[in-house]
Amino acid sequence: MENWISLSKVKWDKQAENWHQRSKSMWKNGSRSKIIPFFMKHVSIGSTIVDLGCGDGYGTYLLRSQGYVATGMDFSDEMIMIAKSQEGEGLSYLTGDLMNLPLKKGGISCGINSQLIRVDS
Repeated sequence: MENWISLSKVKWDKQAENWHQRSKSMWKNGSRSKIIPFFMKHVSIGSTIVDLGCGDGYGTYLLRSQGYVATGMDFSDEMIMIAKSQEGEGLSYLTGDLMNLPLKKGGISCGINSQLIRVDS
């Protein structure tokens, strides 16, 4: 398992800039465009959210812009470097993995992983 994690991290570090160039269009009018509206129907505004596997952090940024306190987490150092350029009040990013979440117990209302959500029309 450790080898798979290491290989995946290297892969995403190498793809970070390419992913970032496409990210906004995926969230605005592509495959991820329905995720934030769906999320808003089910999670109260103002909740503290962790975006697990946030990539370049644009989805986390959108959550914050809708009134959530948002933390994005990814295991790719390169993705987190890109994401941190968006940090501000109520919005932060950190490097971590799902096997050892670097989060305070009880500090999160809800987690999201956009890789696992599919919203059909």
